[in-house]
Amino acid sequence: NKNVNTNSQLNEQNLEKLIDKYSSYSSNDLLSEFIKLTIEKKKKGELNNQELQKIKSTIVPFLSQEQKSKLDEIIELVEKM
Repeated sequence: NKNVNTNSQLNEQNLEKLIDKYSSYSSNDLLSEFIKLTIEKKKKGELNNQELQKIKSTIVPFLSQEQKSKLDEIIELVEKM
């Protein structure tokens, strides 16, 4: 359990860093970057479908309906890779 808590804290810290890093990006830039990074990680075997769904659930509250639809399409494509 200690590792899980540590991983959660690291993920929160990483998320804060990512928010800072990408705060100046437009919505389209963010989606493009998400696609690029997701595909790279998926190809390297560093991202499985469960993790992809977890990421999705984390960012969906911040997206417009149009962005959510695009994200769903992207995730569906990436999961098939």
